[in-house]
Amino acid sequence: MKGRRSLYMKLQSSGRLSSVGLLIRGINYVPGELKLVDGHLSFTAQGSGTLSKLQLNKLERDAHRPGLADRMHGGEISLVFKLRTTDVEIDLPWYCPDCLRVRVGGVRFLICLGKPISPELTGPDIGTIFPFWVCLR
Repeated sequence: MKGRRSLYMKLQSSGRLSSVGLLIRGINYVPGELKLVDGHLSFTAQGSGTLSKLQLNKLERDAHRPGLADRMHGGEISLVFKLRTTDVEIDLPWYCPDCLRVRVGGVRFLICLGKPISPELTGPDIGTIFPFWVCLR
């Protein structure tokens, strides 16, 4: 637990955390990057992944981002959401050990995380989920 506490302190002092991730929508996904910077949690998509045009339109409505579906369908790097950490509810679903469930209002985003991008987060016993979860608690 001592290592986790020092990681928590490092994250609190730097205020930045970043990881590659997949935004899951049903059985499809969009690759991108999840960031926690200065009290804001954001996900930036890289293209449209395996989402259909219908799923992209629903994501646009859920994220309240006009034009998001067209930008993603065109292959652009697009901000899906940027939320204050005080406005979101985060939990770790039992069925997906590498995922975060982010809820804001009635909208839920499921994000599976990959290898951390932040160099200070590499290490044999540090998972990718724990730092986000600790910082958002």
